[in-house]
Amino acid sequence: MGIFDFFSGGPMTQEKFVQIVLAELRKLDPASQYQYNAERFQIARPDDGFINLGNIYQEYCRAEKNERDAVLRRFLRNCVSTKSYELPAEFDDIHPDLLPVIRSRFYLESVLLQAKVRGNDALEVPQQVIGEHLALSLVYDLPSAMRTIGQTDLESWEVSFYEAVEAARHNLEQMGEVAFATLDSCVYASATGDNYDASRLVLLDLIRRFKVNGDYVAMVPNRDTLVVTGSDDEHGLALLAKIAEDSHEKPRPISTVALRLEGDE
Repeated sequence: MGIFDFFSGGPMTQEKFVQIVLAELRKLDPASQYQYNAERFQIARPDDGFINLGNIYQEYCRAEKNERDAVLRRFLRNCVSTKSYELPAEFDDIHPDLLPVIRSRFYLESVLLQAKVRGNDALEVPQQVIGEHLALSLVYDLPSAMRTIGQTDLESWEVSFYEAVEAARHNLEQMGEVAFATLDSCVYASATGDNYDASRLVLLDLIRRFKVNGDYVAMVPNRDTLVVTGSDDEHGLALLAKIAEDSHEKPRPISTVALRLEGDE
């Protein structure tokens, strides 16, 4: 019987899940010490970072039982492999792997606040506000993880946030085939599944390809979902709201507040 099987009896509570996580971390990174914070439902890492468990707990519980081990191991391997990862010294070397990510402003600010609570007052993540509730930031897209780009990273490369965002936006435009499903001929829902569907909210040329009634209205309920319809389409708006409500219950939630595109904003 494996360690995951041992803990799997009965409902998967947060307490059981934490024991599974800590056991796996001890196997993956035996030389490091990880401390669990029950109040914040996170694990402190030896590099003064932390592992938030909320999203991966949801993903683990929603996964089929025969897939749970792989889901968790993949997540934890990413955490261990990036805990001391060094970025390239030159912007030209990281330029091709920069990508934009869309998150709720609340999420980003809460991460920064947690860092300050842990004594890291210097952490600053540059962001571009979208609407009033979303923000665009940048990540270094690794083969199996994302590494957030901070202000000190940009300063070390001597590039502005604007320059880095333009590079990241271009990279996103060049990423393979983008898949969208058309629902009732009035709603367009992303189906690419590459962790950057929500980020495509900023690709206005892509959104303008869709035929809608009125202005473009979009939502990013979670990281893997972008839905678009028209402001004058009552059925489309109702369907968008239903899709967003269902999608927001999935892991990696962002926001169910809609955005309306007027001109280039």
